[in-house]
Amino acid sequence: MRATGWLFLVPSLLLACAGSPPPPANTAAPEVTAEELTGKPGHLTLGQLSMTHGDKTITLHPDGRVGLMGGAELGTLERSGRFVNASGEVLAELTEEGEIMTGEDDYLPLRLNQDGELHVLDRDQRLHILEDGRLSDPSMEVTFTGVTPETRRAAMFLLVMAAYPISSR
Repeated sequence: MRATGWLFLVPSLLLACAGSPPPPANTAAPEVTAEELTGKPGHLTLGQLSMTHGDKTITLHPDGRVGLMGGAELGTLERSGRFVNASGEVLAELTEEGEIMTGEDDYLPLRLNQDGELHVLDRDQRLHILEDGRLSDPSMEVTFTGVTPETRRAAMFLLVMAAYPISSR
């Protein structure tokens, strides 16, 4: 498994947002802060970290916002394990038990344990982030910065979302 071409998320997110008509002018949507989205009890610890492949970098901010370095916002990662786009559509969800579901309620053949080790079930391969930020599989040219033991699980979930096609439910 090579983590290449992860920018497939951007077109799908743009298409999902483009099809929604704007709300009527006299209807004010309730304001929801990033802390309300990410402050709910959950099993992921969020923090400032980034994942780089080639010249592309995806950044996770402490409030859960996920975006391309110097570019578009991709969505929000909630502490509950849900990744949602700007319209609030769930694109993927990591359960507390480590199962990963797409927005279409399909399970990916993966398990992500509490320590951030990713088990690729159909290959019986295990991946984790090394102390220097590289992945344990040297063929995957991905580097992480800012990862702590507490945020390792969230970082690996970002890798999964970058490597697998995900659509909203």
